[in-house]
Amino acid sequence: MKRERNRSRGGGLSNPLLRGLRYLGRYRLATGGAYLSLLLSTLGTLLIPLLFEALIDDGIYAGNYDLVIRVAVGLVVLSMVRGLFDFAQGYLSERVSQGVAFDLRNEL
Repeated sequence: MKRERNRSRGGGLSNPLLRGLRYLGRYRLATGGAYLSLLLSTLGTLLIPLLFEALIDDGIYAGNYDLVIRVAVGLVVLSMVRGLFDFAQGYLSERVSQGVAFDLRNEL
């Protein structure tokens, strides 16, 4: 007897994918935190060129050195905050992946 595979339009990935996502249920909060941290880290990365634009155009070229200092401090603070969100994203996503792997091992 031939065994037929249950293939859907997604190339057979929908059933295993949905079964895999089922294990994330216990880790909803950590998964959401990882996604939120990723979003905020990306937002911080996108803000850096805007701060450099203000630093150069409105600060250095205009001779406004008070603005240069404020933007430089803002860049340092933004980099530290971005580093915290990068760490949180890495920590939370690793926590989720290790938890899911643990659950899969126990179920097997």
